[in-house]
Amino acid sequence: MDTTLSKEIFSATLSFAVVIIAVMTLFFSTLATADMTLMVDTELSEITATGFSQFTLTRGGTDIARVDLNLYAATYTEVGAMQMGYHDNGTAPGWDQSWQTVSLGSQDNDLVMNNFVVETEFQNISDPANRQLESITIGFTDVTGTISSDFGVFSGSIKGVEHERASLGQTSVTLVNEPFLLKLKIDTGVSFQIGW
Repeated sequence: MDTTLSKEIFSATLSFAVVIIAVMTLFFSTLATADMTLMVDTELSEITATGFSQFTLTRGGTDIARVDLNLYAATYTEVGAMQMGYHDNGTAPGWDQSWQTVSLGSQDNDLVMNNFVVETEFQNISDPANRQLESITIGFTDVTGTISSDFGVFSGSIKGVEHERASLGQTSVTLVNEPFLLKLKIDTGVSFQIGW
């Protein structure tokens, strides 16, 4: 098992996600401007807002911090090849994801994505000395359109059917208001949830 390579791939995947979020932040920040004005406590206590974002923290056996953003994206994207999560899963070293000829959407119909989510799972979130990140999930919870690929290796679930490093071949999945989520889990690698 090459843990250095696994950490590098996890780090590269996480870095890619951070870059995407940073680019989105820069893009959206150029769309609006506002002057900063100091508000007194009475003014602040009267303000409520809903709609654009929501932050939740759920505590229990696993603590979950989640940010839901009311973002919309539509795309037709083709990717020649994608590989993620190379590590030894206890059976053998290999990729968690190895996709060829990936299409998100089609020439006729975009993949339409709503409600972007970033979710982190921790053990002991309120204890800085023992806090441990378990996983990060990013993606959209409301997706409509087609995702197709030659899934040489797929880990995760498609329409509720679980797979671990399975060779699914050429597959098309049509989503209607369903999730498309990427999960990076520290102990088990990279998985996708495509649909319910």
